[in-house]
Amino acid sequence: MGDVRGKNDVVDAQRIARYAYKNRDEINLYVPPRAIIDQLDNLLDVRDRLVKVRQICLTALKEQKSCEANKTLSKDTKRYSNHTLKGVETELQSLEKQSQRLLWFSQTIYKLFFWVFQAAFFMVSSVFAKLSTKGF
Repeated sequence: MGDVRGKNDVVDAQRIARYAYKNRDEINLYVPPRAIIDQLDNLLDVRDRLVKVRQICLTALKEQKSCEANKTLSKDTKRYSNHTLKGVETELQSLEKQSQRLLWFSQTIYKLFFWVFQAAFFMVSSVFAKLSTKGF
């Protein structure tokens, strides 16, 4: 459309509606992601943050090893960083287990749905076969 003078909300709404109507054959309706995809995405975001925290702690420990000028500061840094690292590792393992459970559950539900669909299709087709052979 380019630059259009004399714009206002009513005119803009009309132009958008006209454009949408003109291109309605090419419109793809929004399909929201499955809930499990959102859950896995959230778990991966949390995992990314925990990995960054782990890297920060490891970097702090490496820096302390390279210049240990003050022994008490070095001990405090090691103690707190190691404590944080243990917690982060525990949480990462927990996230991994939860992700695996979600994936397993999703695959299991899909398989059950597929088996139920197959069984229903088989039952319907066998009923039709019986009906067609008896002349109904």
